[in-house]
Amino acid sequence: MAAPQATPAGDAFGRAVAFGPKDSNAWDYKQRPNMCAITISTNRKGTKCHADVKCKDGGTRNYDDWEDCRHLRKNSFNDPRIGPFTIMWTEKDDKCNDGLCRPILALEHIDNYRELDVKALADETSPQPKRFPKPTNICNKTPRKHKYVCGMPKIGHNYEKGNLNSQPS
Repeated sequence: MAAPQATPAGDAFGRAVAFGPKDSNAWDYKQRPNMCAITISTNRKGTKCHADVKCKDGGTRNYDDWEDCRHLRKNSFNDPRIGPFTIMWTEKDDKCNDGLCRPILALEHIDNYRELDVKALADETSPQPKRFPKPTNICNKTPRKHKYVCGMPKIGHNYEKGNLNSQPS
């Protein structure tokens, strides 16, 4: 099934906020064998995009073969553990101090490509007095600029703390 066409970031933001509860280790695939960690990143200039999926079984699979690493270009991938997924960068340049930012992640088996605003989910991380806040949500921003990690369930499994169910079509 083909992924849906690009949706403005504002629409995805509205849907993503109601995504689910905060969770400091949703992406800890070692403690949660039914979950995988998806890392999404780009360099400062936004010219090289990267994604990888880490699961307890199968290790890390890198996805560096982006069709088009540019603003508002949807890229499709397929991982045998989480299924088909897409990533699109929805902001660029002065909104994110050079390069690309605000990725939208969508998985086929999560409500038929429900769009998740990764930055909005990561921004919900509760502020703490430390330089880098402790992750408190299903998606988190790492200390490195333009790098995010999200916890997603494997196909056929549920995320026990929220409304995130990965069911085959």
